[in-house]
Amino acid sequence: MIAVVGGKGGKGSAGFRREKFVPKGGPDGGDGGRGGSVYVVGVDGLSDLGHMRYRRLFEGEGGVDGGSGKRYGKAGKDILVETPVGTVVWEVTQEGENRLMGEVLGAGERVLVAEGGAGGRGNVKFASSTNKVPYLAEVGDEGEGRDLYLEHWPLVDIALVSLPNAGKSQLLQAFSNAIPMVTEYPFSTKDYVLGVVEVEWTAFTAMEVPSLCDGAHEGRGLGNDFLTSVMRAKLLLYLIDGLSLDPLADLAILREEIRLYDDALAQRSWAIVVTKNDLPEVQERMAELQRLLGDHGEFCCMVSGLTGAGVDELKANLARMLESLPPGPRRQDIPPPIKRIRVQETRPQVMRLDDVFVVDSPRAARLVAGSDLRVFRARLQLRRELDKMGVLQALRDAGVKSGDAVRIGNVELEWE
Repeated sequence: MIAVVGGKGGKGSAGFRREKFVPKGGPDGGDGGRGGSVYVVGVDGLSDLGHMRYRRLFEGEGGVDGGSGKRYGKAGKDILVETPVGTVVWEVTQEGENRLMGEVLGAGERVLVAEGGAGGRGNVKFASSTNKVPYLAEVGDEGEGRDLYLEHWPLVDIALVSLPNAGKSQLLQAFSNAIPMVTEYPFSTKDYVLGVVEVEWTAFTAMEVPSLCDGAHEGRGLGNDFLTSVMRAKLLLYLIDGLSLDPLADLAILREEIRLYDDALAQRSWAIVVTKNDLPEVQERMAELQRLLGDHGEFCCMVSGLTGAGVDELKANLARMLESLPPGPRRQDIPPPIKRIRVQETRPQVMRLDDVFVVDSPRAARLVAGSDLRVFRARLQLRRELDKMGVLQALRDAGVKSGDAVRIGNVELEWE
């Protein structure tokens, strides 16, 4: 999980023109620059999210303060969180739930995850027919902050799924260019392994994933680490050990674990491969295995990863199946984007903490923090602006009296 924070907006300027022969020039303070935003971007050449293991915070650059001469502050630089193509971005809410924010399915695709804060207004924006010499300015908005959970769903055509010791690694080595670790003991595969399968003039990608076990959808074994990696596979290839005492039960376990994890994933096209048909005891029961499993899935092939028997037939069947499936990865149903606009704030709220009246109004807090209240005229103008916002009436309704302490944002004032 990582944290992303948009840069803070720059402070507006409260400057005035200083020109020869113009002793009382008008306001010319410019607005502060917008803070830099944070984007998740897809990058070719990355195969996983391991490069982010030691970095947990990504923060946009703050906007530059505005200047005199109506100079607007420079916007802060955006930050790009580089991820492999196929990454899915989730926001971790305060309730601990994951909300889908977006996904990157191509190199250069971006997902905005934390927008930088708007720059504060300079005193030019406060000039009016009744206030020709404004002393007020605003500080910039804080940037958005979120906790994110990133998942990599590799873009693959076929995923090999099996119970332990069914021969996935040996089969992947036999029909692709992958070089997985082949052992005689179960659970030797700790992470997914990708390979490219060539059939005449076409090619497709195949992925071996760690073995499933009963309860994998709840996190047993490698659990979700495996199940997450097959989310984009177009075709699921279930491998059944030819020596299994109950091949139908094995198939049922695999199908049920996939369904319990994600029902939509269980609806993907799928096929069956019976392995180890080079063994005499498996060859003796090939007719029985074909009878039990032949009517399940799109097809059922008998293969041997050791001798290569049946591998060419399997590759041809897979190529034919993939031609009939829609091209490209499936996009997730992403909720409508959050409208990031500065909305009109509701009526200010006031609550009393001990002897201090605390005003809840972000707009008022920005204005108080950005203005030089050592200047008497600035304090007068601030009072008029607070009256327009409804802050003064809210304080009166709360029972404020002359001499009471009033806190607006981080600034504490004495009520007059």
